[in-house]
Formats: sequence, C-alpha cells, structure tokens
Amino acid sequence: MVELTQIDEMPFHLLETIGMVFNYFDPEDEQCQELKEMILQKGLDKIIPEITGIDNQKILGSIKQNVEKYAYKVA
Repeated sequence: MVELTQIDEMPFHLLETIGMVFNYFDPEDEQCQELKEMILQKGLDKIIPEITGIDNQKILGSIKQNVEKYAYKVA
C-alpha cells in the first residue's frame, strides 16, 4: 500500500473531502473547537501539513484551495 505522503497527486474527491473536513464545525465538539483555534492562531499554511503529515507542496496547495473553496459552503 502506498502512503499518501509518498504520492505526487491525490484523487480530487479526497482533496475535496479534506477541504470540507477542515471547515466542519460543531460547537459541542471539543476537537472541532481546537482545530478552529489552531487555524486562527497559526493559519492554514502551517496547520494543514501539521494535521495531515503531508509535505508535498503541490498536494498541500490543492488541499488549501479546497479548504478555502468550502469555507462558506460547509460550517
């Protein structure tokens, strides 16, 4: 099995799902609150690789693009 950190491209549906997950918010969910606070404090550019463990800049850029794409459509 290939690790996601070892590939150069990710399926678009997975990128979109990650974008939606980063925007999910439930005020009663402690982890959601922690993630939102981390994003506010550190910004997406630092939080996405920290949370995902991915260091491929192309994939990170695509993830960030999808997080921003769904910022007002999910949450």
